[in-house]
Amino acid sequence: MATRRRRSEYDHAHRVARRLVHANAEPSPYTDDRPLYVALHGERDGERLDLGMPLRAHRMFPTKSRSRAHRLATAFANFAATADQSDWRVWTIHYPSRKTEIGGLVGDLKRFNRRINTVFGQLRKHCKFELLIIGIHIDWDRSMGHFDIHAHFVYIIPGDKLREEARSRLMTAFSRAHTPDDKLRTPHGFAIYVFRTFKLSRVVRWRSEAVLAAWDLINHRPRYVRTGRAFAEWRRKQRPVVDVQQQQAARKTRENRKATRYQGTGWDHRDRPLVRKTWKIGEENVPGTLFRSARPPLKAAGPASPTAANRNPPAFGDTTQSLTNDRHAAGTRKMSTSSIAESERTRVTAPFELAGFQRSVGAEVYRCNHDGRLQVTPARSDHMNYITKIEVHDAADRIDSDGQRPSAKTVRALVGRGSFTTIDSHLQSWVPRDQRLELPPVPEGLTTTVSSVITDLWHISRAAVHAETAAQIERANANVAEARAAAQHAGEKADRLADELRAERQRSADLEKMIAKRDQQIEEYVDCVRQWQVEDARKTGEIESLQRLVAQFAPAATDKRKGAKKDAAEQPAA
Repeated sequence: MATRRRRSEYDHAHRVARRLVHANAEPSPYTDDRPLYVALHGERDGERLDLGMPLRAHRMFPTKSRSRAHRLATAFANFAATADQSDWRVWTIHYPSRKTEIGGLVGDLKRFNRRINTVFGQLRKHCKFELLIIGIHIDWDRSMGHFDIHAHFVYIIPGDKLREEARSRLMTAFSRAHTPDDKLRTPHGFAIYVFRTFKLSRVVRWRSEAVLAAWDLINHRPRYVRTGRAFAEWRRKQRPVVDVQQQQAARKTRENRKATRYQGTGWDHRDRPLVRKTWKIGEENVPGTLFRSARPPLKAAGPASPTAANRNPPAFGDTTQSLTNDRHAAGTRKMSTSSIAESERTRVTAPFELAGFQRSVGAEVYRCNHDGRLQVTPARSDHMNYITKIEVHDAADRIDSDGQRPSAKTVRALVGRGSFTTIDSHLQSWVPRDQRLELPPVPEGLTTTVSSVITDLWHISRAAVHAETAAQIERANANVAEARAAAQHAGEKADRLADELRAERQRSADLEKMIAKRDQQIEEYVDCVRQWQVEDARKTGEIESLQRLVAQFAPAATDKRKGAKKDAAEQPAA
C-alpha cells in the first residue's frame, strides 16, 4: 500500500497563493512572475529544485520568515540555558467576549494587543509578572464562520500565591484562558511554534472570504510576536560591538547600490543567477545557485512579408544572428540553453521586450558570450506603445483638473506610452470638461411650472423636516430625562458609598488606636519581663555567693563536732 506524501509548508503556501490569485487579491501574493529554481553543485551537480514564483512577505507564508524564526528560537534557547526555569510557565489567552467576524479582523487584532498591554501592566504591578515572549495566532472556526484570535506566552511569576492571583485576573480579563501549571519543556520548539501565526494546512481549507481578510493584514502589519524585558535585554547584550566606520562604509555601499541600480525591464532572455550558498535539503547541506527563470518567449504571429513588416512592424521585433568571422562559424563552442543556435542568419523571435527603444530606431547589441552580433529591428508594440483615444482623453481630463494645459508631452509623461503624433491627433477631438457640462438655457414656458413644483417640494420637505426634528427633540428630551434619573441614582449611590467610606475610615482609625494601645501594653509587659529577668539573675548570683561561703565554713564545723564527741567518749562514767 502506497503511503501518502505529506505536503510541506512550502506546498501549502503556494496553494494559498494560487487561491489568492484566483480571488484577484490585491496586492498579488507573488513579487515576480518569473519562477525561481536552485541548481545544485558538488555531488548532486545537474539536479534542479523548482521553487515556483517568489512569494510576497506575509505571515501567511512562513517560508519568508523562517530564518528570522530560527534566529529568535536559537536566542531564546540560549537565554533559557542561562536562566532558572523553575518559575517559567506557558499560558494561552483568547480574544475577550466573542469571536471575530470576517470584516473585523484588523480592528480586533489592534484591540487584542491593547488589551494585552493593559492586563500585563496590571500583572506586573500586582503579581510580579515578567513576560519573556508572546505570539498571536489566528485560526478559522468553520462551525461558526468566525476567526479565533488567541495568544501563547511564556512568563515568570515567583510563588504559587501570586500565580493564582494572576490566573484569576486573566480569567476575568479574557473570554478564555488556559493556565496549566506545566513547565516549559523545549524553549527552541516553543519559539518556532510562536512564529506560526497561521497554520497553512488549515488555511488551504478556509473560505475565500476568510483567506482574503487574512491577506488584507499585509496593508496594516500588526505585531504578532513580541519579547519581554529580560529576554530583550539579554539579546541586546549578546549583540557584537559594531565598528562605526565599518557601519558607515556599509551604509554608503548600500546607498550607492540603490542609486545606481538598473530600473529598466532588463534583457530577460536568459536565466539570471541571484545567489550561491549552501542549501539544506532534508538532513543534507548541498551547495547550489539560486536562479530566476527567463521570461517565456512570446508566440510568433506568423510569417509576414517584408513590405508589410516595414509598414506595421511586429510587437517585439525580429532578432537575427550573423557570425562575424569564419572562426566563430567553424568553432565548436558549447552553447547555453538560452542562446540562439549557430547558423547563418537564423531568424528567431526574441524572448525579451524592446519597449525601451523608440519607433524605427536601429540598435546593435552583442551577446555576453560573444557568439555573434545581434541586429535588432525594434518596432512599435500595439499593446506596449499604442495609446487609444479614450486613454488620451482621460489623461487630458486629469491634467486639466490639476490646472495644467494638456499637451502631447504631459499626456505621454502621465500615461507612459504612445507617440506624440498619435496623442496630438487624439487631443484635437478632446473637449474640456467644463465645456462638456454646459447645458442649453431653459425655455421660458417651463420656468413657472418648475417654480411651482419646487415650491411644493420645498413645503413638503420642510414639513417632513419639522416632523422629524420634533421627533428627534422628543427622543432627546426622553434621553435627557433618563440620563438625569440615572445621574440622580448614581449620585445617591455615591453618597451612600461616601457614608460607608467614612464609616470604614472611622472604624479603621479606631482599630489603629486599639492596635497602638495594645502595642504599648505589650511594650510595658516586655519591660516588666526584662526587669524580672534582671532581678532573677541578681538573686541567683547572691544564692551562689552564699553557697560558696557555706562550702568554705562547713569543714571546720564538722571537725569541731567530731572532737567534742571524742572527748565525751574518753571521760569515765560517773
